[in-house]
Amino acid sequence: MIKCFYMNVFTDHPASAGETYREHAWFAFRFGVRCFAAGIMVFIHAVLPFLFKTGASSQVRKLYAMLEESGRNNRVG
Repeated sequence: MIKCFYMNVFTDHPASAGETYREHAWFAFRFGVRCFAAGIMVFIHAVLPFLFKTGASSQVRKLYAMLEESGRNNRVG
């Protein structure tokens, strides 16, 4: 019973997106790292405006493209 609960906790959402846990985790990890990098660029740009003039915005466009290409942007769940 407990094993089923924990398995469901880790697999229900990825399955609703048509993925295994591992596929979902890998995509989320890569997406998160890129979000973090864009955030760092924004903070650096706030202090040193001559750096990363378009870095964060280009990262956001790449992130959006990742979602569109993967079909995740149109999924519910």
